[in-house]
Amino acid sequence: MTFGSMCDLQVDKESPRKELVLSERQAKLTQAVQKFRPGQVVKGQIHRIEDYGALVNIVMKGKATGVQGLLHKSELSWDLVMRTDDVVQEGQEMDLKVVSVDVPRCRVALSLRQMQKDPLQTTMDSIQWKDTVQAPAEVEQIIQVLELTAGINSVKLGRQAEEPHTVAQVSSIPASCGILQSF
Repeated sequence: MTFGSMCDLQVDKESPRKELVLSERQAKLTQAVQKFRPGQVVKGQIHRIEDYGALVNIVMKGKATGVQGLLHKSELSWDLVMRTDDVVQEGQEMDLKVVSVDVPRCRVALSLRQMQKDPLQTTMDSIQWKDTVQAPAEVEQIIQVLELTAGINSVKLGRQAEEPHTVAQVSSIPASCGILQSF
Protein backbone atom coordinates (compact mmCIF):
# COMPACT_ATOMS: atom_id res chain seq x y z
CA MET A 1 0.00 0.00 0.00
CA THR A 2 1.29 3.43 -0.87
CA PHE A 3 0.63 6.83 0.67
CA GLY A 4 -2.67 8.27 -0.51
CA SER A 5 -4.10 4.96 -1.78
CA MET A 6 -7.59 3.84 -0.76
CA CYS A 7 -8.10 0.78 1.40
CA ASP A 8 -10.83 -0.89 3.44
CA LEU A 9 -10.48 -0.49 7.18
CA GLN A 10 -12.37 -1.69 10.21
CA VAL A 11 -12.79 0.52 13.26
CA ASP A 12 -12.74 -1.32 16.59
CA LYS A 13 -15.05 0.76 18.79
CA GLU A 14 -14.83 -1.64 21.73
CA SER A 15 -11.09 -1.72 22.15
CA PRO A 16 -10.30 -2.22 25.87
CA ARG A 17 -7.60 0.44 25.67
CA LYS A 18 -10.06 3.15 24.49
CA GLU A 19 -8.05 3.98 21.41
CA LEU A 20 -8.88 4.01 17.72
CA VAL A 21 -7.49 0.98 15.94
CA LEU A 22 -7.56 0.85 12.14
CA SER A 23 -6.78 -2.56 10.71
CA GLU A 24 -6.79 -3.30 7.00
CA ARG A 25 -5.97 -6.95 7.70
CA GLN A 26 -8.94 -7.29 10.08
CA ALA A 27 -11.25 -5.61 7.55
CA LYS A 28 -10.21 -8.03 4.78
CA LEU A 29 -10.59 -11.01 7.12
CA THR A 30 -14.08 -9.87 8.16
CA GLN A 31 -15.10 -9.49 4.50
CA ALA A 32 -13.78 -12.97 3.73
CA VAL A 33 -15.60 -14.56 6.71
CA GLN A 34 -18.89 -12.89 5.67
CA LYS A 35 -18.90 -15.00 2.49
CA PHE A 36 -19.47 -18.22 4.45
CA ARG A 37 -22.90 -19.53 5.50
CA PRO A 38 -23.83 -22.43 7.81
CA GLY A 39 -24.55 -25.54 5.76
CA GLN A 40 -22.23 -24.48 2.94
CA VAL A 41 -19.71 -27.07 1.72
CA VAL A 42 -16.15 -25.77 1.36
CA LYS A 43 -12.77 -27.22 0.51
CA GLY A 44 -10.12 -27.08 3.17
CA GLN A 45 -6.54 -28.08 3.77
CA ILE A 46 -5.42 -29.19 7.23
CA HIS A 47 -2.91 -26.58 8.42
CA ARG A 48 -2.19 -27.70 11.97
CA ILE A 49 -3.34 -30.50 14.27
CA GLU A 50 -4.09 -29.78 17.94
CA ASP A 51 -5.45 -31.86 20.83
CA TYR A 52 -8.87 -30.21 20.45
CA GLY A 53 -9.12 -30.57 16.66
CA ALA A 54 -7.53 -29.24 13.51
CA LEU A 55 -7.02 -25.77 12.06
CA VAL A 56 -8.04 -25.71 8.42
CA ASN A 57 -7.15 -23.23 5.68
CA ILE A 58 -10.36 -22.71 3.70
CA VAL A 59 -9.96 -22.72 -0.09
CA MET A 60 -12.52 -21.35 -2.55
CA LYS A 61 -12.22 -21.69 -6.33
CA GLY A 62 -8.72 -23.06 -5.97
CA LYS A 63 -7.46 -20.01 -4.04
CA ALA A 64 -6.70 -19.58 -0.36
CA THR A 65 -9.26 -17.28 1.27
CA GLY A 66 -7.02 -16.27 4.17
CA VAL A 67 -9.64 -17.67 6.54
CA GLN A 68 -8.81 -20.44 8.95
CA GLY A 69 -11.59 -22.60 10.33
CA LEU A 70 -11.69 -24.94 13.29
CA LEU A 71 -12.51 -28.57 12.72
CA HIS A 72 -13.27 -29.59 16.31
CA LYS A 73 -12.44 -33.13 17.40
CA SER A 74 -16.14 -33.83 18.04
CA GLU A 75 -16.90 -32.97 14.38
CA LEU A 76 -14.32 -35.34 12.86
CA SER A 77 -16.36 -38.55 12.85
CA TRP A 78 -19.54 -40.20 14.13
CA ASP A 79 -17.20 -42.61 15.94
CA LEU A 80 -15.36 -41.72 19.14
CA VAL A 81 -12.10 -39.95 18.26
CA MET A 82 -9.32 -40.15 20.82
CA ARG A 83 -6.64 -38.39 18.77
CA THR A 84 -7.19 -35.91 15.97
CA ASP A 85 -4.34 -37.31 13.89
CA ASP A 86 -6.08 -40.71 13.81
CA VAL A 87 -8.57 -39.14 11.38
CA VAL A 88 -6.78 -36.28 9.58
CA GLN A 89 -3.19 -35.42 8.66
CA GLU A 90 -1.47 -32.08 8.05
CA GLY A 91 -1.67 -31.07 4.40
CA GLN A 92 -4.69 -33.29 3.74
CA GLU A 93 -7.38 -31.69 1.55
CA MET A 94 -11.07 -32.44 2.06
CA ASP A 95 -14.61 -31.19 1.68
CA LEU A 96 -16.09 -29.83 4.91
CA LYS A 97 -19.43 -28.40 5.98
CA VAL A 98 -19.61 -24.96 7.61
CA VAL A 99 -21.35 -25.41 10.98
CA SER A 100 -21.29 -21.82 12.23
CA VAL A 101 -19.86 -18.43 11.36
CA ASP A 102 -19.00 -15.78 13.95
CA VAL A 103 -18.27 -12.66 11.87
CA PRO A 104 -17.31 -10.27 14.72
CA ARG A 105 -14.74 -12.76 16.02
CA CYS A 106 -13.80 -13.97 12.49
CA ARG A 107 -14.36 -17.61 13.36
CA VAL A 108 -15.65 -20.43 11.19
CA ALA A 109 -16.57 -23.82 12.67
CA LEU A 110 -16.30 -26.78 10.29
CA SER A 111 -17.46 -30.40 10.29
CA LEU A 112 -16.25 -33.52 8.52
CA ARG A 113 -18.79 -35.65 10.40
CA GLN A 114 -21.77 -33.83 8.89
CA MET A 115 -20.55 -34.69 5.39
CA GLN A 116 -21.55 -38.31 6.15
CA LYS A 117 -24.98 -39.72 6.93
CA ASP A 118 -25.79 -40.27 10.58
CA PRO A 119 -25.37 -44.05 11.13
CA LEU A 120 -28.13 -44.10 13.75
CA GLN A 121 -30.56 -42.45 11.34
CA THR A 122 -29.53 -44.89 8.61
CA THR A 123 -30.18 -47.83 10.95
CA MET A 124 -33.55 -46.44 12.07
CA ASP A 125 -34.59 -45.92 8.44
CA SER A 126 -33.76 -49.53 7.54
CA ILE A 127 -35.86 -51.11 10.32
CA GLN A 128 -39.20 -52.58 9.29
CA TRP A 129 -41.74 -51.18 11.77
CA LYS A 130 -45.03 -52.94 12.29
CA ASP A 131 -48.05 -52.46 14.52
CA THR A 132 -48.15 -54.52 17.68
CA VAL A 133 -51.23 -56.72 17.54
CA GLN A 134 -50.73 -59.17 20.37
CA ALA A 135 -47.97 -59.23 22.96
CA PRO A 136 -46.28 -62.52 23.87
CA ALA A 137 -47.73 -64.26 26.94
CA GLU A 138 -44.72 -63.39 29.12
CA VAL A 139 -45.12 -59.70 28.31
CA GLU A 140 -48.88 -59.87 28.99
CA GLN A 141 -48.14 -61.25 32.47
CA ILE A 142 -45.77 -58.39 33.22
CA ILE A 143 -48.33 -55.87 31.93
CA GLN A 144 -51.00 -57.32 34.25
CA VAL A 145 -48.69 -57.03 37.28
CA LEU A 146 -47.71 -53.48 36.35
CA GLU A 147 -51.36 -52.41 35.95
CA LEU A 148 -52.04 -53.60 39.52
CA THR A 149 -49.16 -51.53 40.88
CA ALA A 150 -50.13 -48.35 42.75
CA GLY A 151 -49.51 -45.19 40.74
CA ILE A 152 -49.66 -46.85 37.31
CA ASN A 153 -52.86 -46.10 35.41
CA SER A 154 -52.26 -48.09 32.23
CA VAL A 155 -49.58 -49.91 30.29
CA LYS A 156 -49.69 -49.96 26.50
CA LEU A 157 -47.34 -51.44 23.98
CA GLY A 158 -45.95 -49.14 21.33
CA ARG A 159 -44.25 -50.01 18.10
CA GLN A 160 -42.01 -52.97 17.75
CA ALA A 161 -39.42 -53.70 15.13
CA GLU A 162 -37.76 -56.74 13.74
CA GLU A 163 -34.08 -56.24 13.10
CA PRO A 164 -32.64 -59.49 11.73
CA HIS A 165 -29.04 -58.47 12.47
CA THR A 166 -29.53 -57.79 16.17
CA VAL A 167 -29.25 -60.50 18.78
CA ALA A 168 -30.73 -59.72 22.19
CA GLN A 169 -28.59 -60.46 25.21
CA VAL A 170 -30.18 -62.75 27.75
CA SER A 171 -29.81 -61.43 31.27
CA SER A 172 -31.05 -62.62 34.62
CA ILE A 173 -33.16 -60.44 36.90
CA PRO A 174 -32.51 -60.80 40.64
CA ALA A 175 -35.24 -62.57 42.62
CA SER A 176 -35.41 -59.56 44.93
CA CYS A 177 -37.26 -57.69 42.20
CA GLY A 178 -40.92 -57.72 43.28
CA ILE A 179 -42.39 -57.92 39.77
CA LEU A 180 -41.14 -61.39 38.95
CA GLN A 181 -42.04 -62.98 42.28
CA SER A 182 -45.74 -63.05 41.34
CA PHE A 183 -45.19 -65.47 38.41
